[in-house]
Amino acid sequence: MRKRLLAAICATLLGGLPLAAGEKTDVVILKNGDRITGEIKQLERGKLEVGTDSIGTIYINWLDIERLTSRQQLEAEVQSGEKFFGTVGPAAEEGKLEITGESTSTVLESSSVVRITPIEEGFRRKLDGSLDLGLNLTRANRASQLHFGTAIEFRNRRLLRSLKMSSTVIAQEGTETKSRSSLSLGITRFLKARRLYLGFAQLQQNEELDLDFRSLVGGVYGRYLIQNNKTILNLFGGLAVSQERFSGEPALESVEAVGGLAYSMFIFDDPETDIDLSLLVFPSLTTSGRVRTELQARIRREIAKNFFLALSLYDSFDSKPPLEDSERNDWGVNTSLGWTF
Repeated sequence: MRKRLLAAICATLLGGLPLAAGEKTDVVILKNGDRITGEIKQLERGKLEVGTDSIGTIYINWLDIERLTSRQQLEAEVQSGEKFFGTVGPAAEEGKLEITGESTSTVLESSSVVRITPIEEGFRRKLDGSLDLGLNLTRANRASQLHFGTAIEFRNRRLLRSLKMSSTVIAQEGTETKSRSSLSLGITRFLKARRLYLGFAQLQQNEELDLDFRSLVGGVYGRYLIQNNKTILNLFGGLAVSQERFSGEPALESVEAVGGLAYSMFIFDDPETDIDLSLLVFPSLTTSGRVRTELQARIRREIAKNFFLALSLYDSFDSKPPLEDSERNDWGVNTSLGWTF
């Protein structure tokens, strides 16, 4: 059952990829007078992504752009969550954009625009991802830690499909090697007024907590409380169904409430810096008094084009594990070198 579920979600995530890119006829003029001709891929996190023939894909600070012209059909979203559709051109006043639709034109403050997504009749090609690998050695206690992680996002006008995987192995002289791994798949549906639905499936394993296996399937409803070109804050809540097996115990099924927040701050400067924080809380509706939490925090700093250094913190807590002698808490810190694509 779990294998069929994951196979179906993977097929949904990867299906429908188009083969051809759009024409590179969009024009970006910077405040310093530079002119760039290419294809607008997206505006996200304060960065305008532009594909060019001569220098490949480049990322431009949205605040550094003086004028923007595109014959593509684009969706522009402002901080309030309102969305506008049409071609884009510079307005008569400085610092503004004009979105021209089939029957109307709307002038927007450039600084209020937080997201731009090209629209096509078929599925829009948009794939982003990252890979990171870390190895930490400690001479004092002769411990080593190997970490691997990857994240892939595939977005069109209404949906964001994501796949995330991470694995950490900790070895220390005189003790048994421990590992923790997770795989998560998600589909986010964007609604009006900065609202969204998220459906997710997750697999987990954590030997430090005596967790052999946990599968989790659920859905949440959320809203962006803050959404601008420097900060995003999203709160959400919902329900999930889990099946878990601890060492030497039969599999348990339960229903859990889900609540949490996701916070991001990004500085598009030299070097570029991103800070991400997520907190998930799972109060059990099946086992009285049991609450699980998952905390993840990361600061990522660019060291060269498409390469970064990252410092990550994770913490997993279970107030009432099925095994009385099991650890309730597992936490760790990772440093890693990564690549974005």
